[in-house]
Amino acid sequence: MFGELLNELGALGLEDLDVDSLLEDYDEDEAADSFNYNEIDFDELEEDGPNPALLDVEMVGKQFWESVTEFGDKAREIATEIILKYVEGNLGGDHQLPTYVSRPMRAGELVDLDIDATIEAKIQDPLTDVKPWGFERQTTRNPVLLLLDTSYSMNGMKLTIAGIVVGVLSQLLPSSDIAVLGFNKQPYFIKRFDEELSSYFMINRIMNIRPRGGTNISEALRTGSEIIFPYYPHGRMLMLSDVDPTAGKNPITEAAKVNSLDILLFPDGNAWMAEKLIFEVYHGDYYPITSYNDIPKLLKKIFSKHS
Repeated sequence: MFGELLNELGALGLEDLDVDSLLEDYDEDEAADSFNYNEIDFDELEEDGPNPALLDVEMVGKQFWESVTEFGDKAREIATEIILKYVEGNLGGDHQLPTYVSRPMRAGELVDLDIDATIEAKIQDPLTDVKPWGFERQTTRNPVLLLLDTSYSMNGMKLTIAGIVVGVLSQLLPSSDIAVLGFNKQPYFIKRFDEELSSYFMINRIMNIRPRGGTNISEALRTGSEIIFPYYPHGRMLMLSDVDPTAGKNPITEAAKVNSLDILLFPDGNAWMAEKLIFEVYHGDYYPITSYNDIPKLLKKIFSKHS
């Protein structure tokens, strides 16, 4: 099955694709790998097919996707589609976070009664008739800035985790409420708040990242805070990283200036440093990622905790 995929990609016009050598490298990797690539059904990528299994996502996360540079854009397109289907399978498609606001009810309106708000309104103006208040369901604005580690240590599996994180965020929030700030030695924008992108293209941008450089957490925290908190005081700043600073100043000093921060920690992340950073920030926590399936649950937990 995998050999057939390679040949199909070669038939797409990639004249320089050396299928035989790729298969040799693949066979060597597979012998030492716990995953069985022959079990992967690439027909699952069909539009009307079932959601990909976790094994498909694990396959995308292997170093293979980085090492086979001959695949180019096609490999990243396939990886993007697998991750998107995986995210949609976990969240059930469009699933933006709701919020509930309380307001005076109109005559004949069928909304849930807010007893506390109704009593409070009566206490504030006891001489008037009781005006019932009710809950109205609205889509909340939860501006989120994701600080994404794109240093040299961002290998294939970490890049897949990043793709899933961004994919889940794109399903929970409108595109205009999400910004992604990549950082290695210096921070740089991957996606701005004012850009309207579909989930597919947001994930695809992540899959096109070229990891490089050191990990300057201090500068990422400083720049991120300047981007979000002056304009969105109730916004959220997330960090996805192994939290292993290899460049820049001591991040603990900068963390003490941060309003809020939640850290999604890679499986091989520095839990000691993550704990030190969170201890310094005004509000936040860190969440170790142990599997791909953790990601939707952890992000929902973060939003539920701070809503």
